[in-house]
Amino acid sequence: MRIGYFDCFSGASGDMIVASLLDAGLNVEELEAELKKLQVGTISVVASDVMRKGIRAKSFEFESRKLQESLSYTNILELIGAADLSQSVKERSLRAFDLLASAEAKVHGIAKDEVHFHEVGSMDSIVDVVAAMVGIELLRLDEVVCSPLSFGMGAVECEHGTLPVP
Repeated sequence: MRIGYFDCFSGASGDMIVASLLDAGLNVEELEAELKKLQVGTISVVASDVMRKGIRAKSFEFESRKLQESLSYTNILELIGAADLSQSVKERSLRAFDLLASAEAKVHGIAKDEVHFHEVGSMDSIVDVVAAMVGIELLRLDEVVCSPLSFGMGAVECEHGTLPVP
């Protein structure tokens, strides 16, 4: 059994998750080929080694020349559903957005199909989620677990204004 473990001592962002999968052996060219199946224009993946406070790590970035606006939950379902990705990658990606849409719907007091994502509906977030699911499949991970997430404090500026960091 192959298990992926994320040590989230300071949180985890989508690009950090994908970068760690690249560091664990995910092939950049294979990832890029799969992401092109999203049909969102030209996608190029850049993975590089970086140094952070004396520690080597991977960095994951991508460039796309299309679809920069944020999408609704329904639009994201259609985008991923229409892609020629494996059934497993589609199901996991759609499940991630379903969980996010459920949380957004609850916070805003609306139905899930009325949710319009802001930051999470950006192409950056969509590619991060799909890339992570592609990486999990290509690395043939049977299970993925993570350490407990630490709670922060302070505030963050986003589309809804200033919100507290949990």
